[in-house]
Amino acid sequence: MTTTYKVGQVLYLVPTKQAAVYPVQVVEEITKKTLEGTETDYVLRAGGAESKTIHLKEIQGEIFETADRARSILTERATRSVVRMVEAAHKKAQEWYPGSFEGSSDGGIIDVLRHNSDPNESSARPQTAAPTIQLEDGTMVRVKLPDVLKG
Repeated sequence: MTTTYKVGQVLYLVPTKQAAVYPVQVVEEITKKTLEGTETDYVLRAGGAESKTIHLKEIQGEIFETADRARSILTERATRSVVRMVEAAHKKAQEWYPGSFEGSSDGGIIDVLRHNSDPNESSARPQTAAPTIQLEDGTMVRVKLPDVLKG
């Protein structure tokens, strides 16, 4: 099944050899009928200049019909890539440093948001009802308690 587009429609191009997303607009639909069948191609405008056009069949990359779809797919891929990198690093850490340990979290009960303790930055930070604690090194941390522990 081939995808059809409408003249005037904006598409989002992700080139194969580049980490980028470009908006392009369908400016022409070309339908060609031959003995072998019907073939449809689209002419896309790249950028604001009307002279910069490319045929859809010449594009080396992926086309997404909406920005949200491009964002969703690319975010999913990036997340999978990061997970694979961290898992590989964790595996290497276990291999290279047997018997060592890594810091552990408390399972999310306390959400500590670290920030610089510079008093001049206090006005730039969002003010919340979460209590703050100053550590020995001067670092300020904001503590988020679960509802069951709040008074």
